[in-house]
Amino acid sequence: MGNICCENTANAGNITGTYPIKEMKFETVVGFQPNLSALVTDKLNEWGEGIWNVDDAESIHIDRSKHVKSIKMDPMKEPIKNFVYDGEWELGQPDGLGKIYFSNGEYFEGEFRDGEAFGPGRYIFSDGSTFVGNVENNKARGEGKYISKEVTFEGFWEASKPSVGTYTLTNGTKVELQSPHHGKIAFRNGDVYSGNISTELHPTGEGVMQFINGNTYEGDWRDGLMHGNGVFRWKNNGAEYDGNP
Repeated sequence: MGNICCENTANAGNITGTYPIKEMKFETVVGFQPNLSALVTDKLNEWGEGIWNVDDAESIHIDRSKHVKSIKMDPMKEPIKNFVYDGEWELGQPDGLGKIYFSNGEYFEGEFRDGEAFGPGRYIFSDGSTFVGNVENNKARGEGKYISKEVTFEGFWEASKPSVGTYTLTNGTKVELQSPHHGKIAFRNGDVYSGNISTELHPTGEGVMQFINGNTYEGDWRDGLMHGNGVFRWKNNGAEYDGNP
């Protein structure tokens, strides 16, 4: 019989660490103070082009067509947080094409509807990570691509979470996500895993590992380790270890 401990099974193809997908934060897009929204709506016909200062904002910029181009809020006033929106408006809410800058350095540019991001757009995170794709009600939904220094994911999203698509890690490993927690991992060393996958992209739950040397393991996993019931088979001599009760 072969030696399980010497097989590089426990490393599950050498995925180490975690590869989180950052989630877009839109809490500052909506929630304009009612008096400010009413002020913009009521006074728009009276104001001309230029930068206007009002009590509830640092400045309001109006273009030649009397469209509000941007509002910069006073960061000392609650519950509004400091941000700048530059784009099209409808009845005091972002609506149409626009770009919003957040106080943490992140920003989103794309389509808005009724004060929320809705449609194709691009979100830039403070660490330089980028999401490009479809957004609905401030959440990534539909097709989109996320790029960071550690991982790229391209595919379909639901509620800002990867649903179906492909992860590509910087170490060359690829993960084909066939459903939110199930798919296939092709490791850089040639091992291939099929089965349940954790959010950290480790084999977790039931799955099958086909090692590059022909050996196989079918059974339970936890965080990339063989754990629980399972069967290990050696190709060179046909031996197997059955860990099932």
